[in-house]
Amino acid sequence: MIRWSEPVYHAYQLVHSHGIPDENIIVMHYDDLAQNEDNPTKGIVVNEPNGTNVYNKVPKDYIGVEVNPLTFLAVLRADPVLVHMHKKVLNSGPNDHVFIYFVDHGAPGLIQFPHYSDAIHAEDLNKALIDMHQNKRFAKLVFYLETCYSGSMFDNLLPNDMNVYAVTSSGPQELSYGCCFDKLRDAYVAGYFSTNWFADWQKHDVLTETLDAQYDYIKSKVDLFDPRFNETYHQHAQHYGDLSIGKLPLAQFLGSKNLDMPEVNTKLNDESEPCTFVSTQDMPVRMLQMKIESTDDISIRDKYTEQLDELLNGRQYVDKVFDEYVNSIQHIIPNIESNAILNTKQELNNRHCYRQLVDTFHQKCLHLGLRGTCPDKMMAVRANLMFIMATVKAGDKRTSTLHFERGTLLVQPESILHSRLSLPSLIHQSNLFTNR
Repeated sequence: MIRWSEPVYHAYQLVHSHGIPDENIIVMHYDDLAQNEDNPTKGIVVNEPNGTNVYNKVPKDYIGVEVNPLTFLAVLRADPVLVHMHKKVLNSGPNDHVFIYFVDHGAPGLIQFPHYSDAIHAEDLNKALIDMHQNKRFAKLVFYLETCYSGSMFDNLLPNDMNVYAVTSSGPQELSYGCCFDKLRDAYVAGYFSTNWFADWQKHDVLTETLDAQYDYIKSKVDLFDPRFNETYHQHAQHYGDLSIGKLPLAQFLGSKNLDMPEVNTKLNDESEPCTFVSTQDMPVRMLQMKIESTDDISIRDKYTEQLDELLNGRQYVDKVFDEYVNSIQHIIPNIESNAILNTKQELNNRHCYRQLVDTFHQKCLHLGLRGTCPDKMMAVRANLMFIMATVKAGDKRTSTLHFERGTLLVQPESILHSRLSLPSLIHQSNLFTNR
């Protein structure tokens, strides 16, 4: 099992317990955890090892294939088609405070949805928020986004004058991390960002704790030390938009009922069983490695070893594809070494061209939903290509020859490589809205 439904289930439990009624909450989740064949406790989903069941009574407003970009945006704009179908939409008005929590996989300038559905690009998400503002769909809106590269969805895009405040789990060029490996379920069951968010939320008075104070707490949790692998990772939360909203208390967005709760144990600092961390891109690999280590059954170990080999071979193939592709177009990007394109991260500065590249590659070569097999490098190479292409002399005809054909990457007049990819996919996604 791979994240990300658990934090949304936990967030639902908290907003519901803090007094927001279900009719004011919309939950979108793929719903593939509770009855998953790999879940040893059917019907139970936890957000920390040995935790309580956060799946209990979670609404199923949108599940399975309904969880896709078109539906997500339609919910935001209260699309009449969904209303006619008696589906929940964000039916908010000019006096409402709206809170949105989105958690899934991400890449520079986009956030991913489950299985084989498309992604939402940063421009589309910001346009949706701008349209909501212009149509007086809220008084104030807070958006918490937990994905890799989540900062790239708002950085230099979200206006600061339309009463929208966004907090992201990581910077524009950073990964986000999962944490808390559950040995019973052989799975990471939490995200580092949401674990710290929930900890702050649960231990403070929601009537006095401000969004700023919560952000400062989350942002202070920069270093993630993993004693198991003796590595330290870094994740820098960011905030964007109308920062004055940060002065408001949590109660104005997350419910005003204080709970009599014991001190929160997030497992992050549990010395008896230190927490381990993993980036989203490495989660499938790490989980299989830990499954192999945890079993004495030779047949089970062989099964997981075969799955791991398949996954690693797939990643090596994708790396090879991109290495060959970048080397093959070296002649149209002079003075730029292939190594710089393949192994650095440049700022995404040509979103329109980048979008065309991503969408075309998605449709005709390799689907972005193949997260287990598509490492971070693939997305970084795309962004680097756009950065470099933008620096090539304007009007250089060589840049206009770069394009795709189905199943084949081409730079006319010669074929570069032929890559018909068919690789396994492991992904699911969840979102949660509240309006007051």
